[in-house]
Amino acid sequence: MNEGSDHIGPRNIEKRLTSESPSPSLESNSKKKLLLVGPLPPPNVGPTTAFKIFCDEVKRYPDIEIEIVDISAKHLKKKTNWFSPSTWAHSLRVIHQFFPAFLQKPDCVLIFCSYGFLLSMGPLLVGTAKMAGEPCFIRPFAGSLDEYYEGLSFPFKPLLAAVLGGVDGIFIQTTALYEYFKPLLGNRVYYVPNYRYISSSQSSEQVNYYVEDDKELELVYVGAIREDKGVFVLLDSLKMIAGNCKEAQISCDFYGPIHSEDERRFHNNISGVHNARYKGVLQPDHIIATMQRYDLLVLPTYHLGEGHPGVIIEAMAAGIPVITTNFRSIPDLVQDGENGLLIIPKDTTSLMQAIETVYHNRDLLRKMAEHSREKYDRYDVQHIVRHVLHWCGVID
Repeated sequence: MNEGSDHIGPRNIEKRLTSESPSPSLESNSKKKLLLVGPLPPPNVGPTTAFKIFCDEVKRYPDIEIEIVDISAKHLKKKTNWFSPSTWAHSLRVIHQFFPAFLQKPDCVLIFCSYGFLLSMGPLLVGTAKMAGEPCFIRPFAGSLDEYYEGLSFPFKPLLAAVLGGVDGIFIQTTALYEYFKPLLGNRVYYVPNYRYISSSQSSEQVNYYVEDDKELELVYVGAIREDKGVFVLLDSLKMIAGNCKEAQISCDFYGPIHSEDERRFHNNISGVHNARYKGVLQPDHIIATMQRYDLLVLPTYHLGEGHPGVIIEAMAAGIPVITTNFRSIPDLVQDGENGLLIIPKDTTSLMQAIETVYHNRDLLRKMAEHSREKYDRYDVQHIVRHVLHWCGVID
């Protein structure tokens, strides 16, 4: 494993992740084998999108041979019941995929997973790699692994500690998690923020920062349609705006898969808000282009597992600012008044006031849009993947 000068933390991540060429190496005489374990779409949500983007970027490296084990359950659910037949069937499918792939003797195993998967399947997958002497790294999704770990009781906490202690490295998404796990795991902890891919056709030269002062303010929500992502807070705020300021031209379109538990409530609520529309699910490669048609992303999330929401990075790539919450590690991405506005979680009035502030101050909107696109490069998947592959030992 790489340590010392090759290791980077939150303080110098921006400089290091953008200082090297993102071009794949062409000099290796023999291919390295990388076994990637993680969830592929469907559904098209943050974790599946992030894993697919990572896999697609690794495929650009001609000197790396990859095998992918898809661990996606293929449907949305808020909680996992470990003892349900569907959970056991899913575990068996993962095992059935993993061991034939592992028998091909990969040079490295890299696991992208939820905390629940890390606890349930981690001992088997990591233990297998460790017994075979193969390097094994993990990339936990979201940003609350510290709270999850602290909340576990015996014997689950020691079991997760053993899994974390057995890997060669853990790629942490937020500065808060890095600071928590660094004293526990030392130089096996790497700060690697969330990432997205932007094509040359979506470069900053194509972003239009001009916003007409008298133009309708067009908002967009992109993400899972669920209560703790703040969708009902947003709908209530839009309804308040329509009632308090009838002359204001403000609308919001919602995109994303709807959680079954919230589906009836969402459709009932949005039908009563004339300036809000649900427009279905976007394919990942359409998100940035769609966002460029709007003025502002609104993400009033208070999801407990929130890390670096990929949709905020996509908003940066699209060149639009964000109204979001001052929640957990979101301030890693959004600085209040610079590339967006931060509000209090679950506060309908705070969200309404933030939207109205932007509506009445188009100079602020233009300034935040410019700064939003300027911040994107530090989350470019090409730079980040190159460093991850280097730390995993599959490229120089």
